[in-house]
Amino acid sequence: MTRPPRGAGSAEDERARARRTAALLGTAGQVWPWWLERLLDPASPAFVALPGDVGVLPNVTGRSWTRLGTRGGSSVATVDPGGLVTPAAGGWSLDWWVGADDRWHLPSREVAVRQRAVDGAPVVETAMRVPGGDIVATAWAVPWGDAPGTGSLVVLEVANDTPVPVALALAVRPYDPEGASVVGSVALVDDVVVTVDGRPALVLPRPPARVAAASLTVEDPLSVVVGGKAGPASSLPPGGVRCREGLAAAAFLVPLTHRTSVRVVLPLGAVEPRRRRARPPLPTASSLPPSSAVVAGWRSHLAVGTRVDVPDERLATVLGASRSALLLGGVEALGLGPQAAVAGALDRLGHHA
Repeated sequence: MTRPPRGAGSAEDERARARRTAALLGTAGQVWPWWLERLLDPASPAFVALPGDVGVLPNVTGRSWTRLGTRGGSSVATVDPGGLVTPAAGGWSLDWWVGADDRWHLPSREVAVRQRAVDGAPVVETAMRVPGGDIVATAWAVPWGDAPGTGSLVVLEVANDTPVPVALALAVRPYDPEGASVVGSVALVDDVVVTVDGRPALVLPRPPARVAAASLTVEDPLSVVVGGKAGPASSLPPGGVRCREGLAAAAFLVPLTHRTSVRVVLPLGAVEPRRRRARPPLPTASSLPPSSAVVAGWRSHLAVGTRVDVPDERLATVLGASRSALLLGGVEALGLGPQAAVAGALDRLGHHA
């Protein structure tokens, strides 16, 4: 599923975005998002020769990602082909890296990565091959609360389907599927709540074993993690890591034993805390519906109205995923035209208002 580019901002915004993208390209040891890894690789079909101003480098060849959301929700999240989860367009993203027996495996770079929408529902499963089996990251959205400032949550579950333990790094990154975004600070509050620019962004199931944080203008936390130099959470400076250029990043390491999983919770869109440093009133991941329940719910939604049977299972999944995308909120983000036209299409499919 693709979407049109974001609307152009002011000239100053575009210049700032160019500076941040240039900084991303200039940092040694940097891991880039899936699309940029391929756009810069001369051996990739997605390669694009750098323009004169390397800071202006939009995503023009890797515009393929899947939307997450809930029916009637006002916001959507995205998952790119490498499993990068972006809870709000134009904001930060959550990446995941796996330390196996041989080395660290990065989904945006690995060849052995597979992805699917489970039964056509907006539940995205990204599997990465490591020695001994797969590490599987599954992302889905659930509704949350009725009060102002609440709406939906994204759950990311990373499962170790191998017979050996691995290390899992949950990485806050200052970019989305279209380019560099602004992350001024990343901090850890109350041992398990990660904040981005003072807002609750990620709820961990337990305190991280190790932490690596830096400004990407100086160093990528990946280099710290790969070098085995990540420190305890207490090593984070007061207020977390900060970057005036908006390229703050951090990785939170947790052990992932064999045949187990770790779940984290992300507010979908911007959720303001009641107090700047207070722990947000977010539910624990264990209290939220599992992916199987969400798939079952969407299966019921998709069973309504017109039935289309095709012999190709992959095509059937694509049809289901397309219908799911229409049923999500924020249809204007799909670039399909006026909401009335989309509503008419859904009506013809049997999804009546």
